[in-house]
Amino acid sequence: MLKHSPADSATLSNRFMAAHYEPGITAAKLAALHRDWDRRIEGQPALPRGGQRADNPERPLRVGLVSADLGDHPVGSFTIRAVEALDPAAFKLAAYAGSQRDDPIGRRFRQRIPRWRDITVWSDERLAAEVVRDRIDILIDLSGHTKGNRLPAFSRRPAPVQITWAGYVGTTGLKAMDGLIADRFHVPPGEDADYVETVARLPDGYICFEPPTEAPEVTQLPAGGNAPLTFASFHLPAKINAEVAALWARILAAEVDSQIWFIYSGYEVAQVQARVRAWFAAAGVSGERLHFEGRLPRAALLARYGSVDIALDPFPYSGGLTTLEALWMGVPVVTLPGQSFAGRHAQSHLSNAGLGETVARDEDDYVAIVNRLGSDRRYLAGLRAELRERVARSPLCDGPRFARNLEASLREFWRAWCVRARGAGPGKD
Repeated sequence: MLKHSPADSATLSNRFMAAHYEPGITAAKLAALHRDWDRRIEGQPALPRGGQRADNPERPLRVGLVSADLGDHPVGSFTIRAVEALDPAAFKLAAYAGSQRDDPIGRRFRQRIPRWRDITVWSDERLAAEVVRDRIDILIDLSGHTKGNRLPAFSRRPAPVQITWAGYVGTTGLKAMDGLIADRFHVPPGEDADYVETVARLPDGYICFEPPTEAPEVTQLPAGGNAPLTFASFHLPAKINAEVAALWARILAAEVDSQIWFIYSGYEVAQVQARVRAWFAAAGVSGERLHFEGRLPRAALLARYGSVDIALDPFPYSGGLTTLEALWMGVPVVTLPGQSFAGRHAQSHLSNAGLGETVARDEDDYVAIVNRLGSDRRYLAGLRAELRERVARSPLCDGPRFARNLEASLREFWRAWCVRARGAGPGKD
């Protein structure tokens, strides 16, 4: 498609998104790929703006959120607590919503954000023009290169400061995107050059979790006594590859009569099951120890953790919401951090929950961590009983704490723009 339509932004975004799943991917490789955006998408001249004064960097700011996912969606779950806790006197919010989600989280967004713009049928050009007309100071992208994004509008730079947060897994590649909200786990010091944007590291995690209201109570450990362990991977099939299967096969081989459940949309397809079974068979694990199920309603999926002892995190694309949901259901997650933003989701969430003990250094350590957990059922049962409360009391769910950190980061971006704008001369930005 890109050969025939090199400036097709949707196809280009799909290509970028797919790259995060490729074994061996690194932040540096992703940066080189994403920088293709500005080369392929003909740069639109910045729209003329007016009204953003640089003489008072501490004034209240008009902040716009651009997203098709302001509701019951991972983006909604990651941002609603922060949005609700932002100081309304210092940050005047506007939403440019690409879909209207009539669900509890969507209604909370609309209640908190007084200026709500339905952009479902708007062109990117109109969106950019309306942002200028609304005199938005900081425009926040909550999609990146995912479905429904409006990055072409950001390329026209309708706002003085433009930031990407929570909806994507790394750099957008846009020169017009000034900042990326991250943390020290997702973007370790020394990797800033692998991001087009200026990296802002929040002191805890880069998102704030809204636990699912439909989650059932945590059950007792299924593998009580000497019962075989049950592992789980409730991730989309694209995250599983031959390298992941080979590592997990080592775990199944070491844990007698253990089994693993794969549950997600796509696993009901026979060809998908056959591919995964073939990978495990190549590593010496028979297919009867693998179980597959397709898409389940969220409440039913969460309930399935009641029969799971340990969740296994894939690579190079780690579990974000999946990790948080497993922890909320009392199930520890074992992860091997990758070399990209997407490869470090679980590391960040586990570290912020005080569960760094399940973050592996390498593949051997990954197997050893699972073995330690499985060999001490009393400890595993105790961990299961306390995990939900631990997560609830951690920075992962502390909306006010997260909001203060986010406010400080947004203000720093604005102050930096004010310095640049004053340097450009009166009335210029």
